[in-house]
Amino acid sequence: MTKIMYEERRFAGKTAKVIEQANEIMENYNSITLRGLYYQFVARDYLENTMRNYKKLGDIIRNARMSGLISWDLMTDRTRSLYGYTTYDDIEDAFIHASYGYKEDLHKDQDNYIEVWCEKDALTGIINKPCNDFRINYFPTKGYPSISSLKKAADRFEREIDDGKNVIILYLSDLDPEGIAMPKTVQQTFKTMGVNVTIERIGLTLEQVRLHNPPPSIAKATSSRLDDYVAEIGLNHCWELDALPQDVTRSLITDRLKEIIDLDRFEESKRREERNRKRMKQIAYRMDEVIEFLYGDEEE
Repeated sequence: MTKIMYEERRFAGKTAKVIEQANEIMENYNSITLRGLYYQFVARDYLENTMRNYKKLGDIIRNARMSGLISWDLMTDRTRSLYGYTTYDDIEDAFIHASYGYKEDLHKDQDNYIEVWCEKDALTGIINKPCNDFRINYFPTKGYPSISSLKKAADRFEREIDDGKNVIILYLSDLDPEGIAMPKTVQQTFKTMGVNVTIERIGLTLEQVRLHNPPPSIAKATSSRLDDYVAEIGLNHCWELDALPQDVTRSLITDRLKEIIDLDRFEESKRREERNRKRMKQIAYRMDEVIEFLYGDEEE
């Protein structure tokens, strides 16, 4: 962890306590967004769920990081990125880098093509671990997915279906009127596009709420889907997916993937990938011989 002090500050007792609580929460995360951290504060009853408290926490975290009290590595901002090109010193350097990033389709021998979709972009740092472990693509939809993203997905799924695979989406969304309706709306859109997709909503469910007791709020009375929601779950309360402990969210994905994936085939695919990765490195370290074989004494 990297703690660097750029400013010298003194924090009052209550503020110092918030910083201590933030560090305790973030010990369990590889990285977390401010929104994700805030919901963990709410879930632990450290803060009341208000916009004022959210902004106040943001100010405290900012100042604590600048003062060297919170690691720069643990907080992430996925809304702002640097774009550009990756360059290499020479062909050998390019091959070495390529070998480190060499990835095969570990699911080409599987019966199912699986993706994980999540309503919340803030949870990317949580769902990426189980998805990466099983080499599964994941899609933070940021609310309802756009029609453009659904068309791209439909085209992607059609290719997998043509290869003889069953397409399955594991869906994570809030337990609220929109979160319940979202997978159903997506399913209907794919049906309209003529694509046969199975969508499994694996969280957040009422059973999970009763088991883990995240903080509730009242569903928005203005939601056009409120009546259907109340009829389905029998309550007008709602719960944020962000408030679940990260290990619980990850387990929801991992446990279901282990049920769907043929693990023996998956492990064999990993061994094949590793053999080919080693071959790439061998080629890289003998690049001078490869060039000599291909081009002889030709001038560069």
